Amino acid sequence: MQLRLNGQPIETLCPTIRELLLDRGIDPEQRGIAVAVNDEVILRAMWGEHPLGEGDDVELITAMQGG
Repeated sequence: MQLRLNGQPIETLCPTIRELLLDRGIDPEQRGIAVAVNDEVILRAMWGEHPLGEGDDVELITAMQGG
């Protein structure tokens, strides 16, 4: 299926947010990560269950330290 990840089109077979994160080399248990699908923030507890669909717009936000 095709979706947009942080504004970039990607092809993926990942059925859930959790699988997408793992596929991208991101530990879903890592602190400081937020995910929105189609402008709706998805609670971390739902990442393993929230389905991704064709054309979804996924925003992945990672907090960074610095100043």
